[in-house]
Amino acid sequence: MNVPAEPTVNEVIDPVKAIENYKRENKYLRDELALHDALVNRNGISYDALSEQQLYEIENQCRRYIDGTLDEIEVKNLRQVQGLLLNIFHFKKKQTFSL
Repeated sequence: MNVPAEPTVNEVIDPVKAIENYKRENKYLRDELALHDALVNRNGISYDALSEQQLYEIENQCRRYIDGTLDEIEVKNLRQVQGLLLNIFHFKKKQTFSL
């Protein structure tokens, strides 16, 4: 089986310019996401990294949920889901080691 291929010259990309372009594209995508959220009335949602306070609250909610004192955990974005799963994994790991 022959696959046709055409050689091309490798492009040299300046890393500083590439980072600037990535930052600009990231900002554009965040602005577009914020506009979308505003159009569907999802106000107050942050897509930035979780703060120490938010991480503490997620850990506290996980502990209460696992203990049975909390029926459900409210999730607003994907970062919170990641934080929840990470905490559940750590709780499970602690249980395994304490047995």
